[in-house]
Amino acid sequence: MRVLLFLKELIMHITTKRLILAFTVFVLTITAVMAQVTVEPFCFDDQTEITIYYDATKGTSGLEGASKVYMHSGVITDSPTGTSWQYVIGDWGQDNGVGQMTKVMGETDLWEITLTPREYYGVPTGTTIYRLGMVFRNADGSKEGKNDANGDIFVNLSDGSLSLQLMNTLPSLVNQNDVVSIEAVTCSDADFVLFVNDVEETTQSATSTFSYNYTAVQNPGETVQMRLEATGTTETDQLEFSFAIRTPTVVETRPSGIIDGINYDNADPSKVTLSLWAPMKSSVYVVGDFNGWEVQPGYQLKKDGEHFWIELNSLTPGQEYGYQYLVDESLYIADPYADKILDPDDRW
Repeated sequence: MRVLLFLKELIMHITTKRLILAFTVFVLTITAVMAQVTVEPFCFDDQTEITIYYDATKGTSGLEGASKVYMHSGVITDSPTGTSWQYVIGDWGQDNGVGQMTKVMGETDLWEITLTPREYYGVPTGTTIYRLGMVFRNADGSKEGKNDANGDIFVNLSDGSLSLQLMNTLPSLVNQNDVVSIEAVTCSDADFVLFVNDVEETTQSATSTFSYNYTAVQNPGETVQMRLEATGTTETDQLEFSFAIRTPTVVETRPSGIIDGINYDNADPSKVTLSLWAPMKSSVYVVGDFNGWEVQPGYQLKKDGEHFWIELNSLTPGQEYGYQYLVDESLYIADPYADKILDPDDRW
């Protein structure tokens, strides 16, 4: 798996010094972001010729308007939920045709590539292919396309099971009373049950497609946990996902002595204060190892003029934590004061 930026943060009891932080590849619990990447046919195995379509306007949309698009991809062979790529195809930054996609006729930002998984990736007979993992780039690798959380995109192969997958990208944050559309499919007919915060919300029977519009009536700051179950003749599959009800940014002056970057507390080694300079921005969230890489209202930074800040408590002294910022709910960035970047594709 290609790690675009991998920075580490050592949480320990020292003076107010900027150390290193982490921007790691974030993988959604939802294993297929099909509004951004679609596969025809939907249910396929390792010997099926498939066409992968990539919509450059979705996800991070870094390739919108690109003149060339490459798919950098691999297969997951360790488990149905694994994320470690094997048999990778692609030469990042090289305009040599390996993984190059074709623009769909009549479209501006829709690209396609046709392949047969076992043949294309050169996976030996007897090695099971569970999933395909992919990211996209322009010709020189200076721009990329990933999922909404700036992570890898995964598509599951069909193994004769239900293979329940979401067909649309769900938001991390919504306003109170917003309508959230949920669309899912299976490879055979099933009975669907949607649970919201462990309470049954709706059912749909004897179908391979599920569609439902949910109105988010929860209060600002609350997290909505959803679970979709599909039960077929001999098996049950399920997906879990969540979103939070948006809250306004709190305006509050930073504590005395706080500077942009990472501020360690001299009295409490389990506490740090993060500060980010983000002029003309409305909101900033921090996601990382300490909150499951989820956008949560409790990790929304407060605003002080052009700066945003947050106190993180109950961290384990001496433990490394990875994190990144989500700015204006559209851009994931690493801390600009990081001291270390371990990126094999970034010579800077």
